[in-house]
This record gives sequence, structure tokens and C-alpha cells, in this order.
Amino acid sequence: MSRTLLVGSHTSSWREWVRDRARGRDVLILDPADGSHGPPCRFVLLREGKAVEWAFAGAIDPTRDPIRTLAEASRLLGHCRAEVVVQLYGYRATPVGRHLNLAIAQIVKPDEILVADGTPLDLRGWPVGPQTIATEVGFPDLVQQAQRRARWIELLDRSVEHAIDLRQIAIQGARLGSGISVHLSELEPVLHAEVAGGSILLVAPRDIGEGEISQAISFGHASRAHIVEPEAYAGLLVSFARQDGEDFALGILESIDFVSGIVRVKSPAVAPAPVRILKFGGLRLDRSGKELGEVKPWAV
Repeated sequence: MSRTLLVGSHTSSWREWVRDRARGRDVLILDPADGSHGPPCRFVLLREGKAVEWAFAGAIDPTRDPIRTLAEASRLLGHCRAEVVVQLYGYRATPVGRHLNLAIAQIVKPDEILVADGTPLDLRGWPVGPQTIATEVGFPDLVQQAQRRARWIELLDRSVEHAIDLRQIAIQGARLGSGISVHLSELEPVLHAEVAGGSILLVAPRDIGEGEISQAISFGHASRAHIVEPEAYAGLLVSFARQDGEDFALGILESIDFVSGIVRVKSPAVAPAPVRILKFGGLRLDRSGKELGEVKPWAV
């Protein structure tokens, strides 16, 4: 078979199958929780066991941002050779999870689909009929978390500080940078404001008053306000990308100074990095590499 799609759960593992059956074929791992080939929160293309391409997932759970998952899966597939194994993330029985799986399968156009025994998956609606097979048991969650933390510590140990001018870049994956900036100089608590559709984003301290919020909504001709504290951005996983969207380095956002327009990021990229797009992820990390959970989609 030229294209094989592997679908499993969080309790199954494809390690032995890939080792024994994928020799000589490209392996595209669309599982951001996998830290076997470098930092997690990435989609990775392996060739002869080595990572040759990667793309930013931004979170452990790829269903958090299905648009990004589909876009990056499609881009990496364009780099794959004809003989390829595509390994999906651990499946959870949710509507988004099912439909995202089906959409990826339609993009991959597999010749065969293998489903790990016990995966809670509806086998209808796939491009080809899935076959259920037995797989080995995956590592416990605590072991996987420890492996990922080791990768984060390694990344932080190699990182230097980057100062990036927000006025010179585009932002992807966050509410910030998705609208048109408005100047509210008379509303002192507001550090940043932008309007997208009927909503105005206000970056402001928690104690901003109802009067200031109402004035901002009126000034921005909006119907509702979304308020984010400036500290909410600290610790978010980000990616440096070129103008065409190609990722070249991960980083941990330290702070954003909305007065000077400078965002500070710890990254192993060589400074000054040629960042054109700053991609925001949903995973938050502390300075010791501990995962602090994922923010809700478009919360910041």
C-alpha cells in the first residue's frame, strides 16, 4: 500500500507497528502529544527516522484549533513521498474529533486505514473501510507528561530572549491581532483595543470599570467586549514563522509591553530572528517546563 492512515486512542501505541512495517516509507506524525522526535505540540514528518519537516500545532489537543490542524496537515502532506504512513493523534469521541479525523482522511486519500482495537470510533463514512487491529499499550499519562517536560526543559535550556516589535509582524492563532486597532488614549486602564465584527478586544487590568467598558464599546461601534489581562499572555507557547507561514522555531512568550509594542519570547532561534508571523498556541508553560494547561480557543 502506498498510503496508510493509523487511527488510535490515547491508550494505544503505534511504535512497534511503525518500527516493523513503515521501513522505507515517510512517516507523518499528526500527534502533538508525541515528544519522541523533538518538542511536542508539533506535527512532524520523518524520513529514515529523522525529522525533515515540522509544523506548529500549538497545543497537545489538535482539535483545539481544527483550522490550523487541517492547514498544516495538508502542507506537510505536500512534502511527503508517495509511500507514506500518517499517524493521527489519540482519538477522543467528540463531534469535532470525529469530523476532523474524517476531514484529514479525505485529504490523505489513504489506500488503507488501520484502527487500533478498542478505539471508540464509528467506522462509517471513511474513504476506505477501516480495519481494526491489535496494537501495544501506550505509556501512562504521567510518563508521557514527564517525557514532554524533559523536552520543554531542553528547549528552555537552549533558549535566548528575543524582542519582537508587534507593529512589524502578523499574529495567528489568537484573538489578539485578529481585528482593527483602535486608539482609546482617554481610557487609561486600556492598554490595547481592537475591533473584529461586533466585538472589541480590550487588554486591560482586571479592575477596569463598567464605565470604561461601556465607553470602549461605544467608541468601537461594537456590541460586546472581550477583556484580557496583559498577564494572560505570559507562558504561552508560540512559533516563529516566515512570510509564507513556514515555522522555523518554537518559543515561550514571556511578556508583551503594549506601550512599547514589544513582545519578549524565549526561543532557541538565533537572534535576531527573522520573524514575520508570530503563531500563538494554546498551551501554557512555566519557567521550569511544567505544562499549566491549555487556554480556551480564542480566549486571548
